[in-house]
Amino acid sequence: MEKLESVGASGRDPDMVPRRDWDEQLDKYVSFVKECNRVPSQSGEGPGERMLAFWLRHQKASLRNGLLLPERFEKLERVLPGWSSPYRLRPGWDQMLARVVQFKTGHGRWPSSTSPDFAERSLANWLYRQAASRDRQHEERLAKLNNALAGWRQRPSGDTEGWNSRLEQIVGHLQTYGRLPTMGASASAEEYALGKWLAVQRYALKKGTLYPERLGRLDELLPGWRPAAAP
Repeated sequence: MEKLESVGASGRDPDMVPRRDWDEQLDKYVSFVKECNRVPSQSGEGPGERMLAFWLRHQKASLRNGLLLPERFEKLERVLPGWSSPYRLRPGWDQMLARVVQFKTGHGRWPSSTSPDFAERSLANWLYRQAASRDRQHEERLAKLNNALAGWRQRPSGDTEGWNSRLEQIVGHLQTYGRLPTMGASASAEEYALGKWLAVQRYALKKGTLYPERLGRLDELLPGWRPAAAP
């Protein structure tokens, strides 16, 4: 039988869960975050996701009540920074800025949203969202970004080469068929993928997060690509 964790100094059982089972739950939680690029939700569609959300909620309750074993606290801190926040599993804004600066300085490039590394993708996605942010601290944060990361707003997000390649494929489709690709029921898998990519660009335009140099190339090479309601 799997050995249970020992009783805490207070005499109360800190968490009568076998060590192996607890570690497995932690691994599942971390895997979910990496694969889905978000934290599990208590209102998630699948029971597995809801169980993971409840599991982390239980860890927070154990910490709050002084029942979380030190070794478990250390593991959570190591693999899920900021996990103990009562609201969200995210570091603060200033902490994210410091991480992006550290990455840019250490690697000599911007973080990529297509990187296989979850941490790098998180940095790239966070930086991409700043251009569209309109919260109460927007002006103050823009000043910090401009001071710490010169040129951050103009930089292409993610894989520039991949983006340009996709655009060239759509140009080729337009030249061959005389129309832009769609995601219609009769579209081939290749056309559907191109149509989906184009839909993502339209969505970025609508949200104000499409970088100017990319908008210029789309307007130049794909006349009529904008949705009817777009400026």
